[in-house]
This record gives sequence, structure tokens and C-alpha cells, in this order.
Amino acid sequence: MTYRTQGELQTPVASTLHLVGVLGLLAAFPLLLWVTDALLIAHVPLDSPGHTRAMLRFAAVVTGYLWTLFAVTALWVRRGQHLVARPNPASERNGAWGHLVAGMLTLLALLVVGVGSSMLLSHLGIGMGPLQYVAPVNRAEAGAFLVLSLSAGFVEEFVFRGYLQRQLESLTASLYAASFLQVAIFTAGHLYQGWARLPAVFLVGAVLTVTSKLRGSLVPGMVAHGLGDGLQCIVYLARSLA
Repeated sequence: MTYRTQGELQTPVASTLHLVGVLGLLAAFPLLLWVTDALLIAHVPLDSPGHTRAMLRFAAVVTGYLWTLFAVTALWVRRGQHLVARPNPASERNGAWGHLVAGMLTLLALLVVGVGSSMLLSHLGIGMGPLQYVAPVNRAEAGAFLVLSLSAGFVEEFVFRGYLQRQLESLTASLYAASFLQVAIFTAGHLYQGWARLPAVFLVGAVLTVTSKLRGSLVPGMVAHGLGDGLQCIVYLARSLA
């Protein structure tokens, strides 16, 4: 992949102090889950009367956190700055249609990673961990989790593949070092899902990072990320409305 200027690669989009603040907010996520008891969903079976309440709490807490993270990050990004360095004009062909196709191909790659990792964990006798009960059993749950999924697709791509990637590139002066650090931070943020799922999360982050760099845009990753996280809810809602 080719960038227009080396200077564009190394230009920060906010101050180093702001980067520290964003990293601090990311580090506070596990504490938020603990204080709000949002991970109660990990202990409430799907057929339990309390499942909906636990699911809605989890969705509300995480969705609220995501948009707070977006506000803190976006408000301090310097005006006129591109979060993703633009690729060659050849990579920008087809505009929105190109981004959509790239998003669908990326979604397919994410599904392969997700299904493959689940099959491997099942073969090894390793369960889903805290996420075993995070599945919709009614429309309210499906709707709430779909909002969470789409929010995660937008906000996480903006923060990780956009803001953090660019800030770390400016600090390390290396695309590869910045990409590894950004994906590692992304992976650590999903520790609540259980250690066994972290390798798959790392692969997901790597795929989304490559997509953003090849397309010079966060849009394909946002589409793939949001739809991938919310696919189960989309299928559930489609069946319930049929």
C-alpha cells in the first residue's frame, strides 16, 4: 500500500495528552462493567425470567460507554485531519460501491474467523465463556443488542482503526508497529469475553485494519463490523417479523 506523503502518515490528529486520556478511558471499561454489574448476563440462562433485564442492562451500559468514548475522542480531533491516510487513486475507484463491496468481503472474512474459532473452541471442549448467554430471546433484546452492535461497528472503527492507528503512527513512525499496538489494545478491550476468544478478536482487528488501509476509509470496516456483531439479531428479527 502506498501513502501520498510520509508526513501524512506521521501527523498526529490530537495531542499526546489527549491520547493518554483516551487510553485511560479504554482501560476503565472493565471497571464500568463491574460497577454496573453489566456482566450479570454471563450468569443468566436463556430461559431465565431475568434474562431480558440482564441483556438490556448489558446493552445499555456498553452502548452508553461506546458513545461516550466517541464523544471524548471525536471532539478533540483536529479539524481537517484525515484519520486514515489516503491510498493511491486506484484504490478509490467505484466510491461508495467500492466501499460497500469491500465491506461485504470483509464481513465474509470476519464470519470465517468467527465460525472457525467457535468450531475450534468446541472441538477443544472450550465453552463460549461469559458470552454464552448473550443471545436474543425476544424482540426487545434483539433490538437493544442490534443498536449495540451497530454502535460498536461505528465507534470502535473510528477509535481503533482511525484515531488510535493515526496517533500511534505519529508516535512510532511505523505503520506496522502502530497497527500491532492498535490491534493489541483492541484485543485487550475484549478480555471480558474470555481468554479463549482473544486470538479470534486479534484476527478480527487485523482484518479490519488491513481493510481500512487498503480502502483508505473506515466505512467498509464499519459496515462489516456492525453487521457482523449484529447478524444474529438481524436474523432473529427477520424471522420474528416473517
